[in-house]
Formats: sequence, C-alpha cells, structure tokens
Amino acid sequence: AKKYGFEYPIYPWWFGALAGAIMGFWIYYGYYIPNFFAGELKEAPKTLLLGGWGALIYTWAIFTLGAVLLYPRLMSLEWMAAVGYLYYNTSEWALPFTTYWASILWPHPVPVLIIMIGWIYTLVNLAMTYFFYNSRIFFAMAFDRALPEMFADVHPKLRSPLKAMTLCAILAAVGVALSVYTVIFVQFNFVLYVCLVQLIPVAAAIIYPFVRKEEFERAPKLVNFKIGPIPGITLIGCATMAFLLWMILACWLYPAVGGVIGPWTIGWFLAFFIGGVIIFLIMRWYRMKTEAFDLLLTYKEIPPL
Repeated sequence: AKKYGFEYPIYPWWFGALAGAIMGFWIYYGYYIPNFFAGELKEAPKTLLLGGWGALIYTWAIFTLGAVLLYPRLMSLEWMAAVGYLYYNTSEWALPFTTYWASILWPHPVPVLIIMIGWIYTLVNLAMTYFFYNSRIFFAMAFDRALPEMFADVHPKLRSPLKAMTLCAILAAVGVALSVYTVIFVQFNFVLYVCLVQLIPVAAAIIYPFVRKEEFERAPKLVNFKIGPIPGITLIGCATMAFLLWMILACWLYPAVGGVIGPWTIGWFLAFFIGGVIIFLIMRWYRMKTEAFDLLLTYKEIPPL
C-alpha cells in the first residue's frame, strides 16, 4: 500500500469523528422507519420512542462491542486502512472486510457459519424492511391522491397494501437489473441525496411553531414542549439542520468515506428532484380537472383534510 502512496497520519480524535460521521449516518440510518407505519402500531407514541431509541442504542452496542473485541485482536486499524486503500485506489487484490479476514484467521466452522448466517439474515431482513416501509410511502401517496387510488387498497385477508407492495417489488426488480447491467448507481451518492432532501422537512419543523401557532398548541406535549421560550421542535430542528449541512459538506471534504461526487451525481439528483415536482404538478392538474380537487389542500392541515 505504501508503494502506491498510502499514508497513515495520526489525526486528532475529533477529526476522525467528523469524517466518520458519514459512516455513522449509514449505520444508524433507518431508526425512524417505524414512523412510516405508525398508524399500524399499538400505543404509537410510546412504541415509536422506545423503538427508535432502542434501535440506536442496540446498534451502537453491536458496533462498539465488535470494534473493541475485533480490531485489537484481529488486526490494526492501520492495516485495515492499507487494505482499504488498495481496494479502492489500485488494481491489487484486496478485500477490506473484517468478516472476511476473521474467517481467514480463524477458519473454524462455527464462527464461519455464524458470519454466513449473519450476512444472509441481514440481507433478507434489509430487503423485507425496505419493502415494508416503502410500500407505506406509496400507500400514503395514493391516500393523498398523489398516486392512483388503487395503491391505497388494503387486502381483506392479508391486511396489508398488497398493490403498493407489488409496485415496490417491481421497482426493486428494475433497480436490481440496473445495478447488474449498468453503472448508473455508481454515480449516485446516498448520504448526499438523503441529506439534501431532508433539508426541506427539517426547515419546516423549525418554523412550524411560528407559522402554525394554533396547530402547535393543540399538538401533544411530546411535540409542543418548550425549553424556556423556544419550542423544543425548533431547537431539535436547528441541531438537525446543522448536522445535515455538515454531512453535505463532509461528502465533498472526505470522498474516501462518502464517495466521489462528480457532475453526474449532481445531475441525477436534479433530475430526480425536478422530475418529482413535475409528476406532482401533473397529478395536481389531473385531480383539478377530473375532481375539482386541489392536491395542495391535502397538506394544509395536520392531520390531512
């Protein structure tokens, strides 16, 4: 690795923490997913809080325990960084995956079997999770009349939005084909895209108590609490906004962690964003013409009209 220009300088801990925040975003992304199907939960306010915080703490414990037990005994961080450098920057054969080297250095069938089952379970569970909550997004869009109403149908026996889940499966199959036969997804940047789109709802949360005062006062205590004269949701929103802005900046500052951002990365994001706006305007026009109903009214009140 050093022959190819690899260096391993010692930086202050806070420098590594700032750069590593991108990976932290990847690792912890998804704890909020139950919010998409909150209407299907029992005692949703309590369940969502326990589930969200429980997911964060449980995930932190797993990764922390793994790092404490594996790296001092299995390999040094410098060695792992060197393997990663070879993998991403050279044509040399190298695999920067801890589980792979654990199986090589400890070729016992029991740990190898545990690692294999863990990988299979994780992938299958991840696919099920995405199918589950993405289908609820399509369901909500149909319920709001931003998609055809048939995607809001609930199967009488399965008690689930089967048509919305089928649409999700079709789009997933298209995505798999594009991933196998094209290089389109190499041009995407997950962290950058997610942080950019989250700027809009976070900004809305910051100003919500001031522009919709009556709604804010009627909200549950969990939502309308204040710290001194400042609404808690505004303070949390400001902290979240600062974090998102840092993530966007970090994607450019640390391409080795977040991935290289090129013209196509920005171009695809603009295409998705503008395309979404165009689709919404078409649906709004269609509803106005056929039903004399303005889709924007759906988002004027909480809960929707």
